[in-house]
Amino acid sequence: MKSIRINKPNDEKIIQNLWMRNLQWDPEWHFFYEDSYMLVRCGDAYYNLVCCSLDVLGIPYQAQGDWVDNIPATRRHQAVYAGLFHAFSELAMRTDPAEMHDTVDRVIHCFMNNIRSSARQAEPLIPRGFEEGMWEPIIVVVNALMRSQALGYWTGRSYNQNRGY
Repeated sequence: MKSIRINKPNDEKIIQNLWMRNLQWDPEWHFFYEDSYMLVRCGDAYYNLVCCSLDVLGIPYQAQGDWVDNIPATRRHQAVYAGLFHAFSELAMRTDPAEMHDTVDRVIHCFMNNIRSSARQAEPLIPRGFEEGMWEPIIVVVNALMRSQALGYWTGRSYNQNRGY
């Protein structure tokens, strides 16, 4: 799987265009919106097609070669994550905006349901009386707070870099 960095910030029309032209037939592709660019990963058979589409559309990009994830837990299970990232990208392309809340809820609930045994290790963090049935939303809220902290860190870091600090 090859990575392509698209040097434009979060333009969903570009991703939708690539999906319509090429990516909807690629069983591996996925994308991410990053702070100042977008990342598209696609199967080797689709790589040249995607690059040609970007050239035709006049969209600046950088080929980044084979995907090796920089997060150790993701890299250790990269094949599994590739399938998840592909499924999430397909859902993003296919889900009607009116269904988005239900889609997000379903994705989170299904994963939490599957990890129930390992999530139970977090029970000491859950207040008494909430053990049955409430562990899932509590863990989701804790994760949301941790994600907010991480986003704040990276947003501040990006802001400082752009200002020359």
